[in-house]
Amino acid sequence: MTISKKIRQRDMATAFHLLVDRFQNSKLPDAVFSAEIEPFSKCADTTWQSMLRSGWLTQIEIKGRQNYVLTPSGLVEGLRLVRIPGDQSLQEQLGRFQGAAKKSLKGRTQPEVVRFENLLKDSGLSAEFVFNALECDLVGHFLKAHGPAWLQRGVTVRIPLDLGLPVAEHEKPITVQLNEAREERNEYRCSYCGARKIEIGSSPTPDGDRSYYDGYDCGRLDVDGQIDKPCPSAKFPQLDDYELDAFENVGEGLLGALIEKMPAIRWKCEARPKTADAAQFPVPLGYGSSRIEAIEHVRSSYEKVRQKYKVGRQVIAQKEKGR
Repeated sequence: MTISKKIRQRDMATAFHLLVDRFQNSKLPDAVFSAEIEPFSKCADTTWQSMLRSGWLTQIEIKGRQNYVLTPSGLVEGLRLVRIPGDQSLQEQLGRFQGAAKKSLKGRTQPEVVRFENLLKDSGLSAEFVFNALECDLVGHFLKAHGPAWLQRGVTVRIPLDLGLPVAEHEKPITVQLNEAREERNEYRCSYCGARKIEIGSSPTPDGDRSYYDGYDCGRLDVDGQIDKPCPSAKFPQLDDYELDAFENVGEGLLGALIEKMPAIRWKCEARPKTADAAQFPVPLGYGSSRIEAIEHVRSSYEKVRQKYKVGRQVIAQKEKGR
């Protein structure tokens, strides 16, 4: 049976979401998985083979069974495609990483060599993040600048004289140039099905402001950078396709005073999408006076999103029936 292009694209997006969700806090050499085991078994074997051919995965044999290993280019591609709600921004972490490396340069008269553990200590970042930043040249890919590099993997790091300076066009590896071209193209495509962006505009809001929207050929609509109407190809997700992350809402100044006066917002809960389908159906934040109350608020919001989707599908079905 032939698999449609939309299904292949959806499966690829789901695969990257699963990989980033599982391995974003792991050192790259530990990013080993079996496609036969949940949650990776959700994706078709053809998806993993396609990623293998693209260089995003490699294969190894463990106890007579084939397993996949995420490659540096695979992690970069995943971080490029998958947004991680609530997480400290990648750029901010890389900024701290570069700042720690800069401390080692003395007058920029010659490159420096530092031990990995010293760079780790100065940055205050996790060992996994710093390891992967070096392994994948995340600074070069995401900050478009020169960054530290392994001298002896896992032991010593070389800090170049041109640390932080922009990477010249002729210095960029072909893989980086291809990724930049793909990234620019993706800005004008639906991230789920690849449909073209066909409309960009703005409209007045009731409070006198303006909202900005992007329309896609598939029917998806984004308003002010948030998905308002999901891609029609997306399947409505289960609640298990979101990670419910509840935490105490803290703040200083006016925000802190407001939280003290309003116990109902003391706790906050985010529904973080774990699949490409879930990313098409954002669930509003939940608030409550306790952790459980905030989680229940999100569950209730999920049901409202589900009901809205159900009603929308019924309206579409009735219109098609009346034609």
